[in-house]
Amino acid sequence: MKHEDIGFTLIEILIAIAIIGILAIIVLPSLISAQKRSYDTGARMCAKSMQTSQAIFYLDNKKYTPMSGQQPDVEEILRELNRHCKNINIFYKDRSLTNTFNTDYIFDIWDARGTSVITATPLNISSNVVGATPFSNNGSGGQNFP
Repeated sequence: MKHEDIGFTLIEILIAIAIIGILAIIVLPSLISAQKRSYDTGARMCAKSMQTSQAIFYLDNKKYTPMSGQQPDVEEILRELNRHCKNINIFYKDRSLTNTFNTDYIFDIWDARGTSVITATPLNISSNVVGATPFSNNGSGGQNFP
């Protein structure tokens, strides 16, 4: 009676592990950058939500409102804001000039886990514009939405 060994040799297992390791080295950086892009997209959606809530406030009151403004005005803005903006990783900075707030505003919004600072104005939403708040992965320079 002939006896056959069933299974893999040590060399075959080591080769399979090496191939898996090489594939992981190739794929992992793209997965990490994709995750950071998704956080930046979340910040962009929050900026769009801020733009929309400011537009609604402008239609009702004929002016924009700063986040440091009067409490009823800020509460109205926050009611219209997407609930995902109230995440502990989302930060904003109000860079608006107080003397132009009736007609203009500038907000910088970013996710600490992402890579970009998104700037929202009445006319557009842009990434990493000149003069924007420096990106910070711990939120320094900004604050969370209340």
